[in-house]
Amino acid sequence: MLPLATRARPARTSIGSLMVRYLGRSAAIAAQNSSRHVGCGSSSVCAKRRSGRSPGRNPAALSDLSPIHKAPLPNPRWVRWDHADSTVWPAIDFLDGRDQSVVPAYVVDTAARARGRILAVGLPCVLGHADFEAQNLRWHGRDVWTVHDWDSLAWQPEAALVGAASGAFASAGPPTLAPIDSSDAFLTAYQDRRGRVFTAAEREVAWAASLWPAAHNARWETLHGDAPVSGDALREQAAGRLRRARA
Repeated sequence: MLPLATRARPARTSIGSLMVRYLGRSAAIAAQNSSRHVGCGSSSVCAKRRSGRSPGRNPAALSDLSPIHKAPLPNPRWVRWDHADSTVWPAIDFLDGRDQSVVPAYVVDTAARARGRILAVGLPCVLGHADFEAQNLRWHGRDVWTVHDWDSLAWQPEAALVGAASGAFASAGPPTLAPIDSSDAFLTAYQDRRGRVFTAAEREVAWAASLWPAAHNARWETLHGDAPVSGDALREQAAGRLRRARA
């Protein structure tokens, strides 16, 4: 586990606001220092707090941030669409050694189309939480109290991280896809709280990225003989999400 504080100050906040708190400021740094963010696979810098203050609510407040670290690569396998391997999937020995013929064609096709759309845009990367599921959040009444699983940080485009979260955030058990309307509401809430509307390309990347973790999970299910929780949701929603991604 990375030595990062997992306890947020109690605050009345929506899921979208919470995502901004942990992602928006790094995104603002990426925009401010775009000349140094050549690409996601480069030695681009991440952001670190200089003071002990809790992350603020204004993503433009950058006075206590300093670019000092190299990108934490490779990314977690469920958001590692940026890999340089020869197949759709990143090389993962304990998955690759299993019978790949059992993975449904729609899972592979969805993963390939989503990955292609994300990579085609070439957005700058930020540091963000890449396992933003309900089971990693703890609540105090209606307030988010704690965010767990900080070893699941990733260095990916802001829109892609938010998109992945919009697909995964409702998972409270075996991972699955949130309903499309719920993902749409998540993306709207994030942009409202962020104070910046995504470009058309960013919105498409977000929808494409909402599919990749589910495709990864669907592949995992079939390779391990698990119940197709993600697989069924992916089969039902892939066409609608790919259409929104223009993939």
